[in-house]
Amino acid sequence: MDENTWADNQEDDEYVATEPEDEEEFDPHSIRWDNGIVLFIGRLPQESATTAAKTTGRDYITKLLRSSAANWNTINELIQETGSNPRTQIVCTLTEDDLFNACLPDYKEAFQKILVSLEGTRHLVLVYYKILQQEFNWLSPYAVTRITISNNYTQDHVKAVEALRSLVARLNSGRLRVLPYRKRIELNSSMAAFLTEEFTGLVFRLYVPNDRLWGDELDKLLTLFRDYLVRVVGVQVALNQNRTEHGISYSFYSRDSNLVGDNFATALQGFNSFLDVCAQDPMKASDILRAANVPEANVRDIVTRYSRDSRRLMLDIEYARKSAMDQIQYRLMSELIDLESQEQSRLLSGKIAEKSLPT
Repeated sequence: MDENTWADNQEDDEYVATEPEDEEEFDPHSIRWDNGIVLFIGRLPQESATTAAKTTGRDYITKLLRSSAANWNTINELIQETGSNPRTQIVCTLTEDDLFNACLPDYKEAFQKILVSLEGTRHLVLVYYKILQQEFNWLSPYAVTRITISNNYTQDHVKAVEALRSLVARLNSGRLRVLPYRKRIELNSSMAAFLTEEFTGLVFRLYVPNDRLWGDELDKLLTLFRDYLVRVVGVQVALNQNRTEHGISYSFYSRDSNLVGDNFATALQGFNSFLDVCAQDPMKASDILRAANVPEANVRDIVTRYSRDSRRLMLDIEYARKSAMDQIQYRLMSELIDLESQEQSRLLSGKIAEKSLPT
C-alpha cells in the first residue's frame, strides 16, 4: 500500500507493511550548500513539507532509513557536513521498524552516531505517539517473523524488548527535539510548521486557554516583555497573537542570535528582575537603563511606565485571585449544605478555596 494513499484524518498505522520507497536522486553539484538545506530522514516527505522547504529558498534532500547500514553511515556524514549551517534544518521521522533495526548489531552504532549528530543541529524528530509510550506492535508473531526474515537475524524477545525500550527512553530524555503525532495530517503539518516557523525565527510560543486564571494579566505581561526586549535589551522581536474561541497563542519571532536557545529564558529572568526594581526603587531602575546605554530621553519614560504597569498588574492579579476564591467558596458552600451549620460550611469552604489557588 502506498503511504500517499493513507487518509490524513485517520490515525497513522505504524504496523502496516508498505512497499519499499525509493530515495529521490540528487546531484551534489546542483545543491546550493551555502544557502543551507532541508534534510528529510526516514519517510518520504509529503508535498506540504517540500513546498515549505522551497518557499524558504532552500534545496532539500531525502534519505531513507529503510536501507542498508552503510546508508545510515552516509546519513550521519551528511548531518555532520551540513548541520553546522544555521540555515540547515533536519526532519527525521522514525517508525517502529526503524527503531527495531537500530537495535540490531549492524545498525546500532550508526544510529547512535546519527542521534549524537542531530543534537547539535536545528532538527525535529517525529515519532508515532504509541512508540513513545513504549507500546510496540512488532512483538506479534507475524511482525517478528517478518522482520526476522527480512534482516536475516533472530533476536531473543526479552532482549529485543529491553533494547527497544532503552532506545525509546533515549528519545524521551529531552536531549533531542522529539514530537509525537497520531495522524498523518499532524505529521505533515508539523513538518511544514517547523520548516517555516523555525526559519522565520520562532523563538518561543505559549498557548493560554480562555478559562486560565490570570490569562488577561499574562497578555499584558507578555506585551510589556516584548517592549522590554526592544527598548531595553535592544533586539528586534515581533509578538504575534492568534486568538481563537478556545484561547490565545502567543508567538515571539526574532532573527537576533541574542534570543536563541537559553538566551530567551535569560532575557525573561532579566525582565522579571527589572520589573521588581521598577516597582520598588525607580532610581536604581534608571541607573540600570543608563548602564545598558539606553538613551537618556527614554529612561524616565520606561521607568515611569514599567513602575505603573507592574503595580497595576499586581493589583489585577490580586483582584483576580480574590474573585476566583469567591467563586470557589460559593460552589463549595452550595455542596456543603448538609453540614451542621452554615458557619461551618463557610469556614471549611474558605480554607479549601484558599488552598486550591496558587499564591
